[in-house]
Amino acid sequence: MRYRLRGRRTGDHVWGSLFQFREPTFPCVTNQNKTTQNMNTKTNTLRQIARRLIAAALVVLISRAGGAASALEYWVSPSGNDTTGSGTAQYPWQTMAKARDFIRLNNLNDNMAANIVVNFTSGEYPILTTAVAFGPDDSGSNGYSVVYRAASGPGTARLVGCSDLNGWTQVSTSPNIWKISVGTGKAIDTIFENDVRSRAARSPNYVFDARYPESCAPYKVSAAGGNITTPSNQDWIQYNAGDFTWPASFTTAAKVLWWGYGGLPDWGIIDVQFNSVDTVNRKIFMAPFAASPPQSNDRYLVQGIYEFLDVAGEFFYSSSTGWLYYSPRNGNPNAAGIDIRVPLLPRLISVIGSAPGTHAHHLKFEGFQFAYASASASNAATLQLQSTDHIEVLDCQFSQVGWYAIRMWDANADNLIYGCSIQHTAHSAIFVQNTLPRATYPSDRSERHVISNCKVESIGEAYTNAVYTAGVALWNTRDCEVSHCEISGSPRYAITLRGHWSTQRGPGLEDDGKHFATGNVFKYIRATDCTSDSGDGAIVHAAHCNGSGDPSGADKINDWQQLLISGAYAHPSMKDYVPNGIFLDHPNSCLYQRFTDIKVSDTQDDPSSPHDGPFRTNGNPTQTLTNVSWSGTFNDSLMAYARIGLKADFPEAYDPREVVVSDDHTADYTETGVSVADSAIGGLYRGDGRFFNPGTGSQYVEWRPTLPLKGYYEVSAWKMGNDLGATAAAPYTITHQTGTATATVNQQTGAGGWTSLGTFPFLSGRPSGTGIVRLSANASDNKHMRADAVRFTFTGFASAVLGGEKGWWGFDANGNDSSGLGHPATMFNVGYSSAIKAVGTHSLYLNGTGYAEVADHADLDIGTGDFAIAGWFFSDALLPNGQPNSAGNLRVLSKGAGTDSSKGYAIWTGPTTITVAICNGTQRRFVSASHSGQNTWSHFAVNISRSGYLTLYVNGVKASALNISDWRNLDLGTTEKLNIGRNVNGGSQNWVGRIDDVILYQRLLSLQEIPLVP
Repeated sequence: MRYRLRGRRTGDHVWGSLFQFREPTFPCVTNQNKTTQNMNTKTNTLRQIARRLIAAALVVLISRAGGAASALEYWVSPSGNDTTGSGTAQYPWQTMAKARDFIRLNNLNDNMAANIVVNFTSGEYPILTTAVAFGPDDSGSNGYSVVYRAASGPGTARLVGCSDLNGWTQVSTSPNIWKISVGTGKAIDTIFENDVRSRAARSPNYVFDARYPESCAPYKVSAAGGNITTPSNQDWIQYNAGDFTWPASFTTAAKVLWWGYGGLPDWGIIDVQFNSVDTVNRKIFMAPFAASPPQSNDRYLVQGIYEFLDVAGEFFYSSSTGWLYYSPRNGNPNAAGIDIRVPLLPRLISVIGSAPGTHAHHLKFEGFQFAYASASASNAATLQLQSTDHIEVLDCQFSQVGWYAIRMWDANADNLIYGCSIQHTAHSAIFVQNTLPRATYPSDRSERHVISNCKVESIGEAYTNAVYTAGVALWNTRDCEVSHCEISGSPRYAITLRGHWSTQRGPGLEDDGKHFATGNVFKYIRATDCTSDSGDGAIVHAAHCNGSGDPSGADKINDWQQLLISGAYAHPSMKDYVPNGIFLDHPNSCLYQRFTDIKVSDTQDDPSSPHDGPFRTNGNPTQTLTNVSWSGTFNDSLMAYARIGLKADFPEAYDPREVVVSDDHTADYTETGVSVADSAIGGLYRGDGRFFNPGTGSQYVEWRPTLPLKGYYEVSAWKMGNDLGATAAAPYTITHQTGTATATVNQQTGAGGWTSLGTFPFLSGRPSGTGIVRLSANASDNKHMRADAVRFTFTGFASAVLGGEKGWWGFDANGNDSSGLGHPATMFNVGYSSAIKAVGTHSLYLNGTGYAEVADHADLDIGTGDFAIAGWFFSDALLPNGQPNSAGNLRVLSKGAGTDSSKGYAIWTGPTTITVAICNGTQRRFVSASHSGQNTWSHFAVNISRSGYLTLYVNGVKASALNISDWRNLDLGTTEKLNIGRNVNGGSQNWVGRIDDVILYQRLLSLQEIPLVP
């Protein structure tokens, strides 16, 4: 298997291609009932333990010599050795379990004075027989964490649930079927071929539909259905004549997958064991489903029968013989470049504590890829958290995984999921649920989690139980933040919130008496193209939060702010109510919620239904609506487009910085006048295109994206198949940052696919009047015209002016503010240097008595949002009197004294170190790192992410970071003036040397921008 990353250096990591590791055996299909080893058993000899304790003690003593403790660091590598390795960079271990055991058995985490960091070099790390389990004994202490991290950057260390499967034997050439022995009694629910999910042999055969990519259609439709009590309790579905050709006998793998709940509801597929077939009466008998038996017009399919294995991308597994049969997409499964994986482990990592006080806590997993987990159990989760707190999952990717990517079950608190990419899951992405009754377990709550800056796409690929499929689900959970996420491609929900009040039809919905769902905030979220295979739902869904009869119902409020929702469409085979943009489900169970600055567009329309439309309350009145698009007073200018979706520090390894706007289900596409939905021509980008008849006049279509960065983008139009009746000069007008440009596309000839319109500068976000591509309909040759998608691909920054500067002092022989916002600096006893400067014509020279001062303004405050600071400093080695400049706290700048009692921020240096501090008035948080030294220039950049980290970059390299997510709601603003070159309250901390180009931003700097800040 090959995984492509964009090679670049950022921070202290080098991001490049992952290596391929092909193993000749198939260890992931070993016996799943093997007893798990007791991790508390001391299997090492006393001599081994003594040696390790002595070594660990020496490391601690050395690291603590002379002052503050340094992090203990260990190393793991695919080429390491758990027996002979010592955990050093030269002699690394091979597995995460070994590192965990060494830390636990040597009690290194008992009384921590700094983080313990376990570094993983690039490569693939198989987890084959049992999940890596962490418990209370593996937790950090004293507020420090045990950190497991990909040392070379996000996505470079890959944790996988199985290895490549080789040694296939061909069974048939038509169809092309191969087999391999994997052992009996396995639970095989999926196969991945070159990272694409394959499906169990079925009838009717699966057909991918680009417009509804998460649909499992097509389906059969029942003629009738019901239940019989004799000779045994069985449900039955009657099929129509000609629907099936049955084999002589059936295997135990045969199943019926039908859209249950009886008749109309199209909520989710029920996976039911196949019993027998009555071919005379055309009835399939199966195990009963508790809610209700099948009825007429139910969608369903049959799978798990060898004779249905007739197309590429299908498999059949015989549990009794151990043979796995597969029809590969790429011919010979043994050929080079063909990677076939059969995951069996439902879980790769678990972090499980127990009652309050013995939680597992203060663990971090940073930069890993998780891949290949099984969906054989409905509680399967690639990463399971239970009875935990202060667990952080940072910059990780989950792909080709099982039922859930991340699952927090029951009592969890203060966990952080940030900067993660989740895609191609069997069911859901992030599922947070507390099943404990609040009366019995009043303190065992799920609360205060932050899920932020995450990208979720292509989930729910395993058919079953789509009624609960979601990008983010919070059930019986309170006081959480879900923010800056992009969620797309779900058969049902993007977000679903459930609470404590009442019960509802269907299994597993034991809401009554559970903990409250209140105080949650959902903000700056883009959710698109969901509900693609289910009905009576919505992209954003909530139910059971409270009720009119709930004694404290009016207090159970959740906030929904700055949401951009589009593309609520279901497959045409769905017969239930069409989906909505937002749906408050179940009457009188979801009242008093607050919706502010919400735009819903492009939802499926059904004029005959009383339940269509962008917003559906379903008998839940008393909502607070402020500036929402379905009301008559919506003000689009209040939408914070530039802040909606991923933040600037989302890992580039998981994001190609490419934006595609199609005509299908998108909030970024508009049209004027009459165009026709067109699917009659081949080569469309996805479901359909748009079609203008000749001479349509002044009609046009527009694509207007929300772009992540300011800079140059190549603009490309999607060209369909050649059409001699189409125009030879389709006119595109591109409105960019500095003007307009035109380009024409010949729709009669030439290759299909993307056609470049040119490269242009664009601003970030969605500013008014710019960033628009328009195709006008009036073709000069009186031919018809086709429109489909437009792509924006980031190619580089437009200039050093990155956008969003709130204050910029270049000190080119003056104190002017180059941001244009009017914050000049007043100079006191300063000089300027033209000979020693970082950028521009001059730098600010300070001899220990002078400084620059800027009047207080909200632009210069951290406040409650994200913030960034950048600049240059040059520390003189000698003071003006000739003595060494050895002070360790000379201020580069300060708006706040950098002490516990002074709100704001401050940056100071010593001869070799730089420190950045932020303060809330009673406590300070700070990070420190080394710089270039004295008598030379050093560049610094600081990102202050209110739901993430305080991160310091020195000379473009990530140098130090500290989690500050618990301060995300604190106002760090101050009325102090901004001082450059001294402490805000004066004193003896004035700078000696030079300072240049200090810039402030009320946003984060991206990893690409940091090296380019002047």
